[in-house]
Amino acid sequence: MTLTYINTHYWSILWICLSISILSYWVMAYYSSFFKYEKWTTRKFSIFDLEFPSSARYYTFIMISLIDQSKNRNKSQPINSLRKNLYWDFLFMIGTYTFLAMLALHVYSLDIVTRSPFFLYLAYAQLVALFLDIIENIFIFVSTYHPKLFMKPADKNYKLHISDFELESNWKFKIYKLIVKSKFFIALTGLILSLITILYSHLFLQIYTNISVYKGVFMFIAILLLLGVGVFISTQKQKT
Repeated sequence: MTLTYINTHYWSILWICLSISILSYWVMAYYSSFFKYEKWTTRKFSIFDLEFPSSARYYTFIMISLIDQSKNRNKSQPINSLRKNLYWDFLFMIGTYTFLAMLALHVYSLDIVTRSPFFLYLAYAQLVALFLDIIENIFIFVSTYHPKLFMKPADKNYKLHISDFELESNWKFKIYKLIVKSKFFIALTGLILSLITILYSHLFLQIYTNISVYKGVFMFIAILLLLGVGVFISTQKQKT
């Protein structure tokens, strides 16, 4: 895919990527509405609780709770929904990271940055973020079957419950946290720098036509509205 092709079909590519991301996000939002675990009381959680847990013990506590309640067929929906959420996340990744890469490649093609390969590297970096996101999902998926993935075994009698002396995380948890932080850093860096450069190009260099500006504003408003629909879906109470 050449830069000429990207610039010619720029808006079409962005809308295709956005459509893939939003549709998969809506499905993920539906499944996330089932995210709850029961220990003394029913508590809701989000995927961010698993991506940024306060500790390996808290992460493990959620997973063990989900596995415990899944033994009751009437309460198996939360962990099954988490696994289905991870499946759809792969489609969400394709749309999102392609969208970010296209933004960076578009900025790279502008006259003001043709002398620097920075945004070209930033576009390729989204492939790294995609790879890291895939590894993250694999970690989470495996932990739905092995909830103590991030904990050091206390002794040979390694049971399902967390005992008081099992407080120490293992090397996998450190790698997992690094993967999550790196993924978000690369993706957000690509998004923020690309948008800032595009905005600068319009305000000070007047590269874009009014039609392009209207398209950009319309897409931004559409993204906010569509994300709002996803948030509404995820907050609906579902019977489990």
